[in-house]
Amino acid sequence: MSYALYGKSPIKSRQERGTTLDISPGHVREAFTEKITTYTNNGDPKPAINRFKYDPLPYIAVSVDMLDTGFDHKEIETLLMLRPTKSAMKYAQMRGRGSRICPKIGKTEFWIYDFVGNVARFNDSSIDYHKPKEVKQGGGGGSGEGPGPGNGWVVIPEGQKEDEICNQHMIVVGPEGLQIDRKTYQDEWAAKIAELHKADPVVQKIFAGQPISEEEWEALRRRLDAPKNYFSEVSLRKAFEQPTGSLTDFIRAALGVFKFPTREQRIERVFDAWVAQHSNSLNPAQATMLRLLKQRVLTGDAVELRIFSQPPFSIYGGRARMEQLFGKDGLAQVVEELNTLLAA
Repeated sequence: MSYALYGKSPIKSRQERGTTLDISPGHVREAFTEKITTYTNNGDPKPAINRFKYDPLPYIAVSVDMLDTGFDHKEIETLLMLRPTKSAMKYAQMRGRGSRICPKIGKTEFWIYDFVGNVARFNDSSIDYHKPKEVKQGGGGGSGEGPGPGNGWVVIPEGQKEDEICNQHMIVVGPEGLQIDRKTYQDEWAAKIAELHKADPVVQKIFAGQPISEEEWEALRRRLDAPKNYFSEVSLRKAFEQPTGSLTDFIRAALGVFKFPTREQRIERVFDAWVAQHSNSLNPAQATMLRLLKQRVLTGDAVELRIFSQPPFSIYGGRARMEQLFGKDGLAQVVEELNTLLAA
């Protein structure tokens, strides 16, 4: 989640803008700043975005993951960065909101107030982003200005290389809400444990399956959950999508002496255990519907009452049939019990 403030050019008079909008002192105090998130205006933030872009007010927009990609408002002159990120692409998107020149207001530069060290993290030299870069003529059939298969360019057929931008999945770690790509976090975790395995006696004990004291464990936990990486149990669960993993599990997995079950294996175990527990009370029709439910969950669906109105359940009578088989309260109990087991 990116968290930033964007300030545009000063409010102009009604005569300059040709508008009769109320910019009285009272209205300015009320509408000077607006927070824009996916929840703004009951889930429809577009009117708020348009107000910031086209109206004199709001003058400042506080954005939470809304204005850093695909938003272009040339009058933005000031950026306040309030959330750190380790993603160079995310930083470039945030920075880019201010990097549009705007002759209408005489804008040729913009200001970044960085409270979280993003500029230093990416060694930003304040190069003008919209200054055209010269592209030299090269071999390989490309020439002139602009991207092409010339010198320094490599043409990759579609589908033959992973799209690193599209495949980035950000997680938030640490008390300051540091953003980092999940794969990067996984790689840094593996490297950290490999480093500790060589020199840290506590990690060496874990690898050997030897007991460790509570004091040793607490000291290791603090060393791992330190600035720069913030390797905590909560963050590792998000990074590896293992909601029940313990810090010991993650350390042992990185050391190669433990293997987490896959998501599919976890779902299979949950459903098999639930069916076994209720085997004496399930009839064949109920068992058939539960097998269909397991297949839906394996494809990525959550266990919710709404899915019983969709295929394949709709073919067999939908939610009405499920309530007939399990009872209305009984079906709700099935959903609740399965969700509890899946989250455990």
